[in-house]
Amino acid sequence: MTTVKSSRGCPLNCSFCGYTLAQGLRFRFRSPDHVLAELEDLHRTHGIRHVVFRDPIFTTRKDRVHAICDGILERGLDLAWQCETAVKVLDPELLEKMAKAGCTHISLGVESGNDEIQRKHCGAKLLDHDQAQSVFDACRKYGIETRAFCMIGFPEETPAMVEETLALVRRLDPDQVQFCAVTAYPGTPLHKMLAGDRDLDYARMTGFRALEGNEHMTAEEIEEKIRGAYKSFYLRPHRLLRELRSPRRLAGKVGRYFSLFGKRGA
Repeated sequence: MTTVKSSRGCPLNCSFCGYTLAQGLRFRFRSPDHVLAELEDLHRTHGIRHVVFRDPIFTTRKDRVHAICDGILERGLDLAWQCETAVKVLDPELLEKMAKAGCTHISLGVESGNDEIQRKHCGAKLLDHDQAQSVFDACRKYGIETRAFCMIGFPEETPAMVEETLALVRRLDPDQVQFCAVTAYPGTPLHKMLAGDRDLDYARMTGFRALEGNEHMTAEEIEEKIRGAYKSFYLRPHRLLRELRSPRRLAGKVGRYFSLFGKRGA
């Protein structure tokens, strides 16, 4: 397998995200023909069968993704591929085309189920929960595995807002979920918002460890919310039954869970 970058930049400007530090807010993209030429060379010359697109928001231009998918099908490229993108730039029609062209996995930024947090910190990428449901349902229908990225510990976030996120992710029921502590990486808008108010120990930065609390929760409480979030998601009866169908994958998830929180408690 290998990675491919078909575009750079992200116009959403989420407060916590480091993509724009290196790539900027302006979306720049390679043409479908240019991307297809690389995919064909990777597959036919180098025998690559799996590609990970490393674009910040792969489906920013739906017409471009349709053209890439059409080209994969027309050229008979036997590729499995995955990408990261945002819920609001997906729809069932595009997902059906992506699945036919070999898309097997999509990582989606859910971040928060609270509209206030979404607008202030998450680029308002998920405000319509019904539309989000249609996207996750379509992924299941067309055999595309989903991973939801979720975050806990935004500056204004209350425990009740955390519950909104947990309720949303349980409703969407992705194949995988990742809960992270909100972390103000240097140079991000979030770091600038907090500059002067916090003395952060970046030697402890992991992306999962809560470096600090906010006005509503201590760092310990945020970490406890994350632990509880994983339990509330994966220990639902129907979810356990689903996980038990793939015991090796389940064992891996359990191992990662204990490894993660073992390190956090050290």
